[in-house]
Amino acid sequence: MPPVGTMTKRAIRFLHSGAFYICGRDKDFRPCFVMDAVRMSGLYKIDPNEDWAAVLQECFIFLWQYIKAVMFLPG
Repeated sequence: MPPVGTMTKRAIRFLHSGAFYICGRDKDFRPCFVMDAVRMSGLYKIDPNEDWAAVLQECFIFLWQYIKAVMFLPG
């Protein structure tokens, strides 16, 4: 999992905004990942000149590595 120290400040702020979160598991024990599009669009309006594709990619990589490390069973 990439350490938080290597992430950009924009990506950390985006993760803390609540636009993405893990809400647990479903009945088959699969991780549930939620994306809040309203919050994502609100952050985009604040700074439309930002390279949001790179920020989103960085957030997704961090979250999926976290899910892989913490929520999946080996095998």
